[in-house]
Amino acid sequence: MLGAKHFAATELAGSVDGAICCEPEEGEICAVSKGAIRLAVTFTGAMAHGAMPQHARNPLPVVADYVSAVAGVEAQLQAEFGEHEHLGFVYLTPTVMRAGDADQINVIPGQALACFDIRTVPGVEHEALIQRLSDLAAVTGADAGVKAAVQVVDNRSAVDTPTSDPMIQALASAHEDVTGQPAVYGGVPGATDGTILTAHAGIPTVVYGPGGKWIAHQANEMVEVSQIVTCAQVYAHAAHRYLHGGSA
Repeated sequence: MLGAKHFAATELAGSVDGAICCEPEEGEICAVSKGAIRLAVTFTGAMAHGAMPQHARNPLPVVADYVSAVAGVEAQLQAEFGEHEHLGFVYLTPTVMRAGDADQINVIPGQALACFDIRTVPGVEHEALIQRLSDLAAVTGADAGVKAAVQVVDNRSAVDTPTSDPMIQALASAHEDVTGQPAVYGGVPGATDGTILTAHAGIPTVVYGPGGKWIAHQANEMVEVSQIVTCAQVYAHAAHRYLHGGSA
C-alpha cells in the first residue's frame, strides 16, 4: 500500500471528495472496513548455554506468556464491542514468532520476536490499545529480566463512512441500474487502500468490486471476467451520477 500512503500525503489528496476502492467484495457495497494495527514486539534477554539456563535471561517463556496475555485482551475487547453487523469481532492475532536457531538447540537465544496482526471495529481507540499492549509487554518481561520493545509497523483506524454519503448513494443507484438487483451493504473484513485514504487523508471511501471476499491471500485467487466488466460499468455509472448531482 505504499502508493496509497504516498498519495495520501500529497496536496492532491486534499482535493478528493471520495474514493471507490475496487477490491473483491462479491458485489456488496462496503461502507465499513476493519481497522488494522501491525505490531512487532521484540523481547531481549541474555544468551546462555542450554545446560546452564540459570545464566540466561530466556525471552522464549516471556513470549509465550505475552501471547497468552494478548489473547486475554482480545477476549475483553470482544466482550466490550461485541460482534459488528458487517465486520465481526476484534481480533489480535499472533502471526510471526521467531527466536533461536534449529542448528543450535543447545543455545538459549538472547532475543525473541512476536508479531501481531490486529483488526479492529469502529469505536476501538488505536492509540489506547497500542499503549495497553506496550505496557503489557514491559510488565510481562520485567520479572524475567527481559526487556520489551514495541514497534508499530502499521496503524489505520476502522472506516465507517455513512451510507448517506452522496458517493455511496450514487454507487448504490448505479449498482441497481447495471445489475437490476437491489444494493446489498456489507463490510470489509481486511483492510484496503481505502483505510489508508480515510485514515491518512480524511477521504470518505467505500469498497466495491468483483470477486469473492473470502479467497484473498489463498492459492488460485481468481475473478470472473464478466464480473470485472459488470463492475466497470457500475463504476462509470456511479461516477456519472455523482458528478452530475445524482442525476442519471
